[in-house]
Amino acid sequence: MELSKREIAWQQRKAKSHPTYDMWGKYAGTLQQRMSKVKAVSPYSKEGQKLQEESRKKYGAWWLFTDNKMQKVNCNNWIMQYYVPEGVTNK
Repeated sequence: MELSKREIAWQQRKAKSHPTYDMWGKYAGTLQQRMSKVKAVSPYSKEGQKLQEESRKKYGAWWLFTDNKMQKVNCNNWIMQYYVPEGVTNK
């Protein structure tokens, strides 16, 4: 019995496992070794501003999910249907 194109594509996709799955159960090094590979970018540098702009374009408005108080002007968003001001209950 031959595999269909969909099954072949599924097998090829599964062959390229997610990077974190490839490391599962294997020694990744100490915390200091792993942190030495991390590059921290200052959010106020030009590179940091560029990364923030790319992230905003890709993921949208991150501030909707923070604790920042929003102005009344911005209350037309879909998430505002779930907003409950502090001290207000359904009782």
